[in-house]
Formats: sequence, C-alpha cells, structure tokens
Amino acid sequence: MNRQSLATLIAATALAGAAHAADIPKSLETMGIKIGDTQQQVEKVLFADGYKPNRTHVRPADTVYAARPDNIEYTVPNMPKRSRVTVTYGPMDGRVVQIERSAEVFEQKVLNEELRKQLQEKYGQLPPGEGKYGDMHWVRTKTGKSEFECFARNASITFAHALLMNKMLKCDKAVTVAIAGDSTWATAISVTIVDFDTALKNLQPIAAAAEKAKQDDINAAKKAPPPKL
Repeated sequence: MNRQSLATLIAATALAGAAHAADIPKSLETMGIKIGDTQQQVEKVLFADGYKPNRTHVRPADTVYAARPDNIEYTVPNMPKRSRVTVTYGPMDGRVVQIERSAEVFEQKVLNEELRKQLQEKYGQLPPGEGKYGDMHWVRTKTGKSEFECFARNASITFAHALLMNKMLKCDKAVTVAIAGDSTWATAISVTIVDFDTALKNLQPIAAAAEKAKQDDINAAKKAPPPKL
C-alpha cells in the first residue's frame, strides 16, 4: 500500500470513528422515560409502573425562571427491590436533563453477558473489552476525545449555582450502566443518563443573571457615599 492510500485509509477510519462517536449513546432512555421529557410525561410512565414521588426539591422562582421542581425522587412503596429513580429537570423549560435509576434488583437470574449484549444494542457498541467486567460508559463529548469527567456517573447536575459550568464545557451526552453480580450472573442494575449540553444551556442564563446582579450591586456601591475612614 502506498503512502497516499494509507493516508486515505487512516483518514477514512478517523472519520468513521468520529461519526460513530457522534451517535453514541444512541438512546437516552431507561424504563420508558427519557432525556427531554416533561414532568407530566415522566410521571405518566412511572405512575403506571407503581412509582410515587418520594422526595421533591422545588427550586424557587428567580429572575430568569419560574418556580418548579429541581429534582424528584420516585420509589415504589413497600418494594425495596425496585429501583429508586431520581429525575432532574432544567429550570428554564422544566424538561429532563438527568435520570438516575439506582440499584434495581432483578427478580430472576439474568446472564451478565446477555445483559451487556442487550445494553450495547440499546446504547451503542463499545470498543472490544471495554466495560466487560466494570461499569459500561457511553460518552459523547464536544471535543471528540474521551473525557473522564464526562462520564454520566461523575455528574451531579445542580442548578443552585453555576460553578459546574466549566466541567460541562467539553461534555455533550452520556450514559453509565453499573451491573452488580459476577462474571456469569447479573443481580442488579443502575443507570445514569445525562444531557450535559442541555444542562449547560439551562445554566448559562442563570450565570448571566447572577453576574448582572453582582455588577448591579458593585455599581450601586460605587455611587453610594463612602464610609468615614
């Protein structure tokens, strides 16, 4: 193979890899709820499956958004083996930006290998060997490079302040699945799904409003009579 053909092959492989990465994760859904849903859409699905709100954190109204739930934890009463599902809603439009499904215990034996195969069919193929025994990570970044901080399990989206914005700048979408059990059997599953990009878009107006309020205070202080020194 000559140099030109080799260069063409490398470029084509890189482009194919980039295109593949842009599609991963190919699904942002678990248990029938998905990123971008409204609270009403989420609860229609979860309530039909026996879930009820267990704990709600409501964000008060601010200058840039209305009062609405920041996150809601849903559980199935008196069924500890069912998962605890915590859904985070963006303050600007009230739509889902993060889903945390915690430690759902399977009622029957599940083959670990078969479960991982099904997860890759749903969220996208992982490189050979990746996630074979540990957590499975599907990550889409804005840089096209692997970024550990963009793992969904590392995210804890909060809209109380804008300090997390810098952590999200390189991140787009991510799914993490943790499986409990051994190399043969899976006994429980946890799923975290995050839309970093939409969360960032929700944070930016809040940060801008906070910065404006800060500058307004500074300008007001400049106009006030100086204290006696």
